[in-house]
Amino acid sequence: MRIDFPAFPALGVYLALVCLFAGAWITHPAPRHASFALVNPLMAVADKQAKPIYTSRFASSGLEDFVHSAAVTALPDGSLMAVWFAGTREGAADVQVRSARFNLSTGEWGEEQVMATRDSTQQSTRKYIRKLGNPVIALAPDNRL
Repeated sequence: MRIDFPAFPALGVYLALVCLFAGAWITHPAPRHASFALVNPLMAVADKQAKPIYTSRFASSGLEDFVHSAAVTALPDGSLMAVWFAGTREGAADVQVRSARFNLSTGEWGEEQVMATRDSTQQSTRKYIRKLGNPVIALAPDNRL
């Protein structure tokens, strides 16, 4: 049985690609996260382990709308803020970005609020807005959403 090796020019190309990728790997370290993206772990209190709690609830009361693209962030007081896209269909003129806040002390979601509509965004930016996109929410280091 005879083994055919690639021609010398092809072998040189393979070797050059390996060197290129190895060099890129070494000279470009992993990205560092922003300080607000890092979370300090909870400390155990007096040999007691905190048990995780998982519950599922609808934050939106209007279940007749097409609702998707939810995002959530933790607020400085420990509560949560959720935002989502709602309307008759994606890209429709009646699309709104809605929000609700989870109250940690009561364990319930607050009233749903409209954060942005196509018209309000158009008035604020003084530009024509054809449709709203999917919402994203995050807390900045200065505690602004």
